[in-house]
Amino acid sequence: MKRDPWIFLTAIALAVGVAFAAGFLVHARGRSWSAQNGRGRMKSMTIKWQRLVGDKGQTCDRCGTTQREVRRAHALLRQSLFPLGINVFLEEKTLDKAAAGKITESNRIWIAGKPLETWLTARTGTSDCTSCASLCGANVACRTVVVDGSAYESIPSALIVEAGLLAAAEMVGAEAAQPSARGAPWSGVRTITYGASGLGGCCGQ
Repeated sequence: MKRDPWIFLTAIALAVGVAFAAGFLVHARGRSWSAQNGRGRMKSMTIKWQRLVGDKGQTCDRCGTTQREVRRAHALLRQSLFPLGINVFLEEKTLDKAAAGKITESNRIWIAGKPLETWLTARTGTSDCTSCASLCGANVACRTVVVDGSAYESIPSALIVEAGLLAAAEMVGAEAAQPSARGAPWSGVRTITYGASGLGGCCGQ
């Protein structure tokens, strides 16, 4: 069973409508806003993704695919949400066995502080990962996300964008402004390594 495309399209249409309304209000109140605050306050949304890596920085196929998808989703959300006053950041973390504890911590995504599956009303599972098995020399079950009955080993950008739009709708509806970066949207990616050595075997070898 595939993800219903109408849900995704409806979410995008809603976001566009909210962006238009927000842009109109900002334009109408621009002078008074500038007078009071100097310039508009940007809110920030962080997409955080983490994965386990091997001794030489290698990773499994599903994490490699997710990396491309999460970067694509970040670029789309960054451009789409900036007119709403939301700056989207991407934070990539590499984990070793000491930091992760278990392999199911790999390939996890958070958006605005909440797990991806929370935004999508999804659940998590596991499946055999032949790519990790070849890296680790043992059978390995890696993390999956189950949405509407479909299990995803690599996370498609469409699901990440959908979750980001839901997070943005919540942020726009909130009364209190969040601490933020100002100016043009930041397009960089931070890579952070956790753990005692900063490196480690994918399966805790």
